[in-house]
Amino acid sequence: MDERPVLSVITVCYQAEKEIRRTIESVLNQTFTDYEYIFKDGGSADRTNEIIESYKPRFEEKGIRVTHVSARDRGLYWAMNEATRMAKGTWLSFLNAGDYYFGPNVLTQVFSREYAETVVYGNTVEVEAGIPYHLEGDITWIREKSLICHQSSFIRRDWMTEAGYNTEYRIAADYDFFLKTFMAGKKFYKLDQYISVFIKDGVSSTNEKDRVLETENIRASYRLINPDSEEYRKKMQMAQLKQAILDHTPKGFSDFLRKIRRIMRGMNQKADLEDQDTFYHKGGV
Repeated sequence: MDERPVLSVITVCYQAEKEIRRTIESVLNQTFTDYEYIFKDGGSADRTNEIIESYKPRFEEKGIRVTHVSARDRGLYWAMNEATRMAKGTWLSFLNAGDYYFGPNVLTQVFSREYAETVVYGNTVEVEAGIPYHLEGDITWIREKSLICHQSSFIRRDWMTEAGYNTEYRIAADYDFFLKTFMAGKKFYKLDQYISVFIKDGVSSTNEKDRVLETENIRASYRLINPDSEEYRKKMQMAQLKQAILDHTPKGFSDFLRKIRRIMRGMNQKADLEDQDTFYHKGGV
């Protein structure tokens, strides 16, 4: 394989023995092969690293280089930055443990042409409380919120190396990165296709207060909102209320509240995973 592949696929993982196969299989079964695969594990004590190693010969048979590093790190975004420094591809794709490409032809479709832009992105299937929803990628909202999922984005390695993720943010560093990219005048290209399936059950999905706090502090850092304003105060109050409800209600009711929140945001369009041109069904393989 060329020493400089078109793409570097990066999977950051920790204690992911139950989810990692799904992610690896979705990469291995891509019809596009001009990529390298980088695993940055945070020092897992379960079978995560054993599973990764078991797949290496299958990638090597296809001429795909695999880099596998396991060591304690300083969190998700720190690990993503670290993996970026290992990458050799022109483009980067972050597909973390549990998430997967929408189908085996995704990368072939994306890289059927060349791009002058810095970020190429598409749509996402978000699976929340076991229900798949359609998330339309849309850069036009970036000053208010992020409607771009990093799992469904392809970023030029030279820009990611320069800009990186701000590791001061534990939940919303991806929003900060895309906003930084936009404010720097970099160009985005929108693809009208699903790129990935994102299992929404991480920290950002359960810690509403901190998610909003980080998002609004990021907006304030770019002078898009005044932290002394009434608007900022009301957003913080609402986030605290939502967090209290999530913390003190049974999971079933919390899932119901999330569905209501999606309806209110106009983001309740369900996606049909059964229609994928792939062997994936309802988040499993």
